[in-house]
Amino acid sequence: MFAALVTIATSVVFAVAAPASSLDARAGAPIPVPVHPILNTSKCMGIVGGVYANGTQVDIFDCNDSASQSWEINDGTLPGLSSFSSATTGTDVYCLDAGVPADYADGVQMKIWKCFSGLAQQTWNKLESGQIQLANTNFCLDLTNGDITNRNVLQIWTCTAGNTNQIWTIDSPQ
Repeated sequence: MFAALVTIATSVVFAVAAPASSLDARAGAPIPVPVHPILNTSKCMGIVGGVYANGTQVDIFDCNDSASQSWEINDGTLPGLSSFSSATTGTDVYCLDAGVPADYADGVQMKIWKCFSGLAQQTWNKLESGQIQLANTNFCLDLTNGDITNRNVLQIWTCTAGNTNQIWTIDSPQ
């Protein structure tokens, strides 16, 4: 069953959206949307403290309509070949990043890093199951310990069918 899901999935690039005034200058840019754990859709994936810098952790927090909780799905649609990324002022764009591929393991914490096109650790598959899988691996974006407490840093964990810590909803663009 899992192999069938991978076959129909394509990659996703997550980018956190800049404030609306900056987005206006980027005509044609994807519309930013929140990403929620299925365990509580009033919580959102976001950048800790709204700090746009290489290595800033990605956590779960009460949804608050902030730019740091709005993720652009770049280079495709869901499912679609892309990354989840975040634009800041100027030209810097930050992506959801799983770190160095040689270090992938259960429990690796998520962070943002300046986006680079086609970078393995920034490319994700949105599966029909709701899981967000790190491309070409068997690791999924995971709500650490199923804990929906604010500031719980997200991680990767071996993909497991039906694991509610790994099922996410993504709002449709308005």
